Amino acid sequence: MPAASHEHNQLVIERPTAPSGLPALADSVLGHLRHRRITILDDAVGTICAPALTAAGYVHETELVMTHSGSAAVPGSPAQTVALADLRPALVRQLRIWMPQAEDAAVHQLADRRTARLRGAEQVRFLAVRDENGTVCA
Repeated sequence: MPAASHEHNQLVIERPTAPSGLPALADSVLGHLRHRRITILDDAVGTICAPALTAAGYVHETELVMTHSGSAAVPGSPAQTVALADLRPALVRQLRIWMPQAEDAAVHQLADRRTARLRGAEQVRFLAVRDENGTVCA
């Protein structure tokens, strides 16, 4: 797991657990990393765990994940399936905007972590919108 990959340096909690034990569990699994994140998939469990985690120095955020089970692009939409190599320059540009002081190695490492998604499901598609010059812009 790359040290600069904030998205992947996380402990994922899938079922109810004792809130007071989460900070120690994260320390034991991710303590060697400068950045760590605890993601709790169930909103009710997350709400219960939030006070213990904020007391331990974590910041509480709610993340909404949306899925689409239809075709890759909605009719009339300019979105299209692209190769990861086509998407990478746009990822690097966006990461540079979000983290202007980051070292190039960290930015490239974070952009390249998208390859891990290819192992996460039977079918993974990268969708993008191209500008009038054919450059991926979104």
